[in-house]
Order: sequence, then structure tokens, then C-alpha cells
Amino acid sequence: MRKTLLTLYLWLFFLTSCTQYAYYHSPVAVNTNSYKSIPLQSDDKKSALYASGVFTTGGANENLRDNFNAAIGSVHHSHNFGMFQGYYGVTGMLGQYKVDDYARQTGQRYRNLNLNDSVINSMAGSKSFGSWGAMGGINIVTPFGNKHEWRIIGAEFSWNREFGEYLDFRTKLPDTAANIIDRHRDHMTISISTDLVFHLKRGSIGYKAAAVLGTQRLYEYNKDRISSRYQPAYFSNTFHVTIQKFTGFWQVNVGNHSLSTQLGLNYKLTR
Repeated sequence: MRKTLLTLYLWLFFLTSCTQYAYYHSPVAVNTNSYKSIPLQSDDKKSALYASGVFTTGGANENLRDNFNAAIGSVHHSHNFGMFQGYYGVTGMLGQYKVDDYARQTGQRYRNLNLNDSVINSMAGSKSFGSWGAMGGINIVTPFGNKHEWRIIGAEFSWNREFGEYLDFRTKLPDTAANIIDRHRDHMTISISTDLVFHLKRGSIGYKAAAVLGTQRLYEYNKDRISSRYQPAYFSNTFHVTIQKFTGFWQVNVGNHSLSTQLGLNYKLTR
């Protein structure tokens, strides 16, 4: 019994003694490239207009300690022209981000000099956020097999302007309060992707992978208050199924101190 209690005590001591960190990125920046439907080259109609709705949920900050939920809506137009495909459109997002409290730091060994738990805790809680913007992309595509196609390489861009309480929270934090603070209102990303699409009798099924890079570098401070700069990025994996006018998809985005999953539906507005 004593041995069990000692083990538990040591485990709790180790858990509560580790250095804490704070990373405040924008949840907008890790949800910029939701899947956009494009007609197959083998389809009768080479262009189409789509409306989409997406629910995204995830975690952010150190060990994903903060959570967020959001709804994303967009309208986009897609085109096929020879070996190329493209799309362009507009988008908007509304959500809630929960800023979690920090335990008071104790002990010099594990102290993070660039974390002010008192300041963060005084402003912690649920924060609204939102954005509006535009996106577009182009693919090089080649057909194979029975009407299947490989969108060999795609390049996409997005621009979003953020607003809301969570942006206000980040702009009010001093540099010494957290290790990373993204205070940008405008978020632009570029991405490289590949997408395998298999033709079905009434639609298609496929898998898309993408690497997404933010265009603005951020400052990061370590626990000794030494700064460095880095480029935010994330990777996405998307499984998508199209049945007639509907395309459902499940997408997972893994980025800097963040993880989100999206469930979405694209609806074809044109015949």
C-alpha cells in the first residue's frame, strides 16, 4: 500500500512540476482549406456552382488544452478545362474558443519566464471568433482506368479576415504572457495537394492530402525568454464521397499546437 501511494505521489509530483507553455494561434488559420468539389473530367457538365456547410471541432495550445468549435459556410464555382481544373469562391466562419486556466507556476527549475499565468487566467473563458474571406485553387489532372482521375498536384490559396473576442484576447496579451501569440487579423495560406478520385455509378469516392503553409512568420519565445521565428503550417487528410449532387467529406488537420476535424457537405446548385 505504501509503495502504491509513493508511486502515485511521485507521478503527481512529476505531472504538476513540468514546465507549462502557452501557444495562442488563430483557429481560423488551421481551418482554411475545407474540401471543395470539382466535377470529374468525364462528367457531362464541365463547370458547376456549389454551396457548402462544415462543422469543425478541435483543440489547440500546449497538449491541446484549449478547445474550439465552429461552423464554416462557403460558395464556390468549379471549372474543367483540358488537363487543368480550378475553383474560386467566398467563405465565412463563426465559432467559440475556450481559453483554459493555467496552474500557478512553482519552483525555479520548471518555471517558464515567458508565461504569465495571472494575466491569462484573468482573461480566460469562452471567446467568440469569426472570419470572412476568399479562396481558390488549380489542379493538374490526368484520367486513368474507367473514368477515374488523379489530380496529380494542386495549388490552393486562401485569405481570411478574422474578428471577435478571441482575436481581442490575443491582441491584448503582452509578449511576456505567452510563448506564441498570433495577433494577425488577416490570414493567408498557400497549399500543395494531391487527390485521387474514383468514379462510381452515381458519383465518386476519393482521398486528398495537402500541406498548407501560412505566409506570415511568428515569434516564439522559449521558457528562458529567448526568441526565434518560424512559419506556421498544417497537414490535412480528407476522405470524400459524392452521390449525385451531394459531396460529404471528413477532414483532419494537424498543425502547430493544433488539431481539428471537419465534417462537411458540398451541394451542387447547378444542373
